Amino acid sequence: MVGSLSRARLDALVEEATVDCYNEDEQLTGLYTMIDENLAVPFTTQVLGVEVTVRGWTSYAARSWRSAIAVVPGR
Repeated sequence: MVGSLSRARLDALVEEATVDCYNEDEQLTGLYTMIDENLAVPFTTQVLGVEVTVRGWTSYAARSWRSAIAVVPGR
């Protein structure tokens, strides 16, 4: 893990991403936009106890659906 955020820092980032939002859909869009603009890939993490490398982030805005593209070594 590269680092972790304090609760206060996480709250500040969420506030920054959603400050001008009028409803939940706009809040989600603000959060996803911040992630799109700041997520550094590739990175390695664990999903359900399996180490994976996240290589990208995709979005389907019409349904507010988001996914990470991960590669599981050896599979």
